[in-house]
Amino acid sequence: MTIEQINKAAKERYNVEDFCFAYTLSRSEFYREVKLKKLRIIKRGRRTYIAKSDAEIWLNKQRNTQEEVTT
Repeated sequence: MTIEQINKAAKERYNVEDFCFAYTLSRSEFYREVKLKKLRIIKRGRRTYIAKSDAEIWLNKQRNTQEEVTT
């Protein structure tokens, strides 16, 4: 695997720590969302990743849910 391939793969997904930082969630909130099947994860051995496309889908659903509550 070349350095370019590694960098491209890193840009396409978050690890748990980076996802929580980017979306201001605690780890417990993250795992609650996973348990409720609101957020899809990718397991690679012991590591957990979130595809950036899945993160955007999750965020849009959160925004839509919040809009429904406020209207």
